[in-house]
Amino acid sequence: MKKLLNNRVANAIILVVNLVAALITIFSFFQNMLSSVLAAIFLTIFGVGILFAIAYFVALITESNLDKGLILTDEFHHVIDVYKEVSLDLRDRFEDEESSASFEQFRENEIRDLIIKYKELLKDTGIKKPKISLKLFHIEDNTLFTFCRGEANAARAITYGHGEHIIVDRCTSFNGIMNRSYSRYFVGNNLIKDYKEGRYHDFRGEPKYESSLVVPIRTYVGPPKEDSPYYDVIGFLCIDSKEKDQFLEGNPLTQMIIETTRAFADCLYLLITETQLYYETLLAKEGKMYVS
Repeated sequence: MKKLLNNRVANAIILVVNLVAALITIFSFFQNMLSSVLAAIFLTIFGVGILFAIAYFVALITESNLDKGLILTDEFHHVIDVYKEVSLDLRDRFEDEESSASFEQFRENEIRDLIIKYKELLKDTGIKKPKISLKLFHIEDNTLFTFCRGEANAARAITYGHGEHIIVDRCTSFNGIMNRSYSRYFVGNNLIKDYKEGRYHDFRGEPKYESSLVVPIRTYVGPPKEDSPYYDVIGFLCIDSKEKDQFLEGNPLTQMIIETTRAFADCLYLLITETQLYYETLLAKEGKMYVS
């Protein structure tokens, strides 16, 4: 028993070191690219998520969960490596001053590859047959469209959802987050039953999936004023599975997955907003205006 406990303590220490290293790597990468205010916001949001995850994992009581937790932190390092590559590639493309259409296509493909990498992480930690999509807001009417999906087929992953106008009020997950009923994220583990019993509404009618994790892509903008929100929300990262009970919150490993997904969504906020400015700058040079 003492030997087993020592092994778990050692593994927990390794886990903490990996998570802290990931935080330092990301912050170091961005500190010269962001203003001090944005850097502080990014560090605070991401740091809280990582510390919350550490607290859960140090308390793990099963070796299998700890092993999966170590897989999760290791895989998240790889995701962040891809994230940094994508950020640099997109900045280089912008500086090369290619056409806005070419840049936007490249941007969508790069972000798609990034979320595919994150989907692989989810599969490796035990989420059964996960599907992942990135939904962003249309500026003109505040509805949502699917920017891309984590699918190998690029045409299906990117172009399929651009004509969507998903009304937020018609979906329990999106509406709940925006109205702060589920302020940090939404989790559902038996959605078809919930739909039939009137507890869940989906913009497609009866849901296609049993389990869902929806995380806002946002940044904190300060205390609310009369018409000012707590957060600037630009969209949602959606993870779905046709299997039930994939995101049970009482499980420490599941909570780690949720918090890691929230951290990944924070990274996506920075990537999407920064590269959106690149895209709109290229459009302006061509005498065009951005239309969402």
